[in-house]
Amino acid sequence: MKINNIKDFFSSKIVWLFLTGTFFMMLNMSMAYMIIPVYLVSTGASVAQVGMSTAFYSIVAVILRIFLGPVADNKGRRFSMLASTVAFLIGTIFIWLAPSFGWHLAARAIQAISLALFMSTGSSVISDLAEEKILSTFMGIYRALLGLGFMIGPIFSLAMIEISYDAMFLANILISIIAFILLYQVQETCKYHKTNDSKNLFKDYKGLLGDRRLRKYYYLTIMLAGGYGTVMANATNYLNSLDTDLSASFFIFLLMSSGMVASMSVGWLIDKFSIKNIIIPAITLAVIGMLGMSTISWMGNIAVVAVGILFGIGNNSAVICAVSGVDSFTSKKLKATSFSIQESSIDGGNAIGNFIFGWVALLLGYANAFIVLGIIMAIGCFLLIFDSDKAKVKIDIKKNRK
Repeated sequence: MKINNIKDFFSSKIVWLFLTGTFFMMLNMSMAYMIIPVYLVSTGASVAQVGMSTAFYSIVAVILRIFLGPVADNKGRRFSMLASTVAFLIGTIFIWLAPSFGWHLAARAIQAISLALFMSTGSSVISDLAEEKILSTFMGIYRALLGLGFMIGPIFSLAMIEISYDAMFLANILISIIAFILLYQVQETCKYHKTNDSKNLFKDYKGLLGDRRLRKYYYLTIMLAGGYGTVMANATNYLNSLDTDLSASFFIFLLMSSGMVASMSVGWLIDKFSIKNIIIPAITLAVIGMLGMSTISWMGNIAVVAVGILFGIGNNSAVICAVSGVDSFTSKKLKATSFSIQESSIDGGNAIGNFIFGWVALLLGYANAFIVLGIIMAIGCFLLIFDSDKAKVKIDIKKNRK
């Protein structure tokens, strides 16, 4: 029986086990993104090797997600989550003990298996547990928890590094074990298992990508991820080059904190007022925030605070709208598969956004590059939103949920 109110949601044992286990997984996954490069440098790796490690991890995860994303639909959510925790545990141990860079890359591939399995599965679990009328509220809470884990994870890992790198790896191994124990107690939430057939797999992908309504939200996710990933990756270098009293770390903290607050609240607004009424203001705030990055060079601290809040709220709110949109138009049997496409859209958007930004910044400078990317975001997002479909939304949702 699905949960239909907040009281039951927070009193559910399954929900608490799942959310707590997910939080521990996010602590570790943030380490894989942000702290492993630091560890590599300490071992004497070159800048090229550090970049190769991070890129390899992301690319392998995107490729594997094509095949592993649907596992949660075929084998169940519980199987996918547990396999993910085991893969991350093994990958972490292998990175710790890797005798060469080649072995390190092999270990990163194992960690990529974990990433490919877990992210889309988590969203699917929330979709399984919550009634449609309150789904966005719970999805927002879940996404806020992901953000909290990604924010605390690096801080925790860096604290462990102060003791030693061995202490960091031991702590992350322990966290993986705790996550496994918690998620092991989560009962299966999916009752619509499919047959695991490669022909059906590509047929499913073709069907999902061929759905104009879903494709709109996938593209929107690419746009939003491109903006957010670019700001996160370049804010430190940009702000350090300017004469501001507020540090880059403060800006990133403000950006992530405001985003988490937005995620927790905007889901309720979507359930109450619909995606259509929330997504336009959300994208508007995100675009203003992106364009506002260029004003920091002459407005200083005021712009740092304003942009951090506006972009954090706008971008995260729009992402929750996109996630809710994907859920609304995806059949029950393909939830994890559809969410895996969206997760790959996030990774792809991040890469595309940084690629475009890098070249524009090289030619025009940081401030102008943020303006160009903001204009691209505005045009792309609003063209997608105002590209109306003739079909009735309520009828489509009802049809797709069968």
